[in-house]
Parts: sequence; C-alpha cells; structure tokens
Amino acid sequence: MIVVEVQIIAVWDIEQKLKEGCILVDLREYEEYEKEHIPGAICITYEEDTFFDKIKIVLDAPALIFYCERGNTSLLVGRKLAEQGKKVYTISGGFYAYKRVHRKR
Repeated sequence: MIVVEVQIIAVWDIEQKLKEGCILVDLREYEEYEKEHIPGAICITYEEDTFFDKIKIVLDAPALIFYCERGNTSLLVGRKLAEQGKKVYTISGGFYAYKRVHRKR
C-alpha cells in the first residue's frame, strides 16, 4: 500500500510557500474567485470531468497549494494529485479561514 500525503498548512504559511515557488490554486467557481480570492491565486475550478486536463498547465511547479471554500474539495483533489507523485498542500479551513484571519487585521 502506498501512503499518500497532503500537507495541510495554515493561512499564515501561504506567503512563504509562494516565495518557495508553489502555485496557489483556487478550486471554487469562477464567479466566487472573481468576487474575492487570496492574492496570487489562479482559478482552476474543480469539475471532475475536465479538472485534470486543466491542471496540467501548472504541474511543473515545485508544489501546488489548493483551496476551496472550507477545505474538503481541496483535500480530495490534493490526494488525487499526491497519488501521482505531486507535492501538494491544502489550506486548513480553506477560503473561509483566510477571510476570518484577514478580517481581524
């Protein structure tokens, strides 16, 4: 059995991971992304039928950071890519956690 690891990071780790060359991917619907998103993120909406074709454009990055609204979809997607040998992170609590942290500032 192969053990697949997706590392869950905190909101305050995002900036450092981006400096390390990671690509930040917003999995939410494009309309949600347009309304508000984490700075530096690109939007690749998770639709099971087409997602893995669309994600190929960023697979050469050293690692990917996925987020969705609360973290469930990003963990699912992260596991699928980790099974293929990709280094993957997800944000604990997703975009919801990001908004909570940044509203306090």
